[in-house]
Amino acid sequence: MLQTDERIVGRTDVDSYRVSTVFLGIDHNWYPTGPPVLFETMVFGEGALMSDLWTARYCTWEEAEAGHEAVVYKLKNQLEEPA
Repeated sequence: MLQTDERIVGRTDVDSYRVSTVFLGIDHNWYPTGPPVLFETMVFGEGALMSDLWTARYCTWEEAEAGHEAVVYKLKNQLEEPA
């Protein structure tokens, strides 16, 4: 069984947001066909509850790493754009 820190694919803070990508440990593919969905990226916003603002799921560690980096990149670029 994976230790807690071994389940973390990525965790990146961007200003007041946190992007977290983890191995879920159970299959989140709720359909009878297709590969297991085992990883999840969530974006959390500032505040006492750090409520989740966005979620994506992936089948492989490699997809999860790429997804994490893509979300971080997009979030950084959106925050840098002038209003």
